Amino acid sequence: MFVTEGFHDTKTNECDSNPCQNDGTCYDLIDAYNCTCVPGYEGKNCENQTNECDSNPCQNNGTCYDLIDDYNCICVPGYEGKNCENQMNECDSNPCQNNGTCYDLIDYCICVPGYEGKNCENQTNECDSNPCQNNGTCYDLIDDYNCICVPEYEGKNCENQTNECDSNPCQNNGTCYDLIDDYNCTCVPGYEGRNCENQTNECDSNPCQNNGTCYDLIDDYNCICVPGYEGKNCENRKSFP
Repeated sequence: MFVTEGFHDTKTNECDSNPCQNDGTCYDLIDAYNCTCVPGYEGKNCENQTNECDSNPCQNNGTCYDLIDDYNCICVPGYEGKNCENQMNECDSNPCQNNGTCYDLIDYCICVPGYEGKNCENQTNECDSNPCQNNGTCYDLIDDYNCICVPEYEGKNCENQTNECDSNPCQNNGTCYDLIDDYNCTCVPGYEGRNCENQTNECDSNPCQNNGTCYDLIDDYNCICVPGYEGKNCENRKSFP
């Protein structure tokens, strides 16, 4: 007579050892187990943190920083969005001052004449280029400048030497000679003065002798002699037969 010894078959639960890390959920299988990981972890035992940057989510040269079950993109200037997928409109903030016109490029303003700078915030100094010549003094204006010239020079940039004869100061056919900040008139015979404005009085030298009377002419004179005298200057006594 054979007696068969009975035995009890007990199934092992592989989850009893808590193999799933980082709050993963363990499912017992036959001679195995399966871990279902919480978001942000992966691996047989959920031992590895998922690197969300592995998929290169950041576009347009953005830099990816891995977080737990997330990532953060640091965008280069000019881009925005979760994945730096949107080009920013830098003009939305109205950055261009002093009537500058904004063009949405990569952070760029087109300034109106007279202004400069990243945001057109600086007034251009037109005197920086030293436009005034010949010791002229420059005064900055908006989109312009004014040169105060030293005597003898004129023009937008004091580039021209002043010709004092241009105003024709010499009267009565006098000839003008330009000097430095001055002029000189050479008068025709019969005229005198700074501008040849005065007729010369030839009688001033009292040319008529022997009580003759002088009458001034243009560049000449006439002597009216008393009886008994004659000659240009009444210098001769008349001879009587």
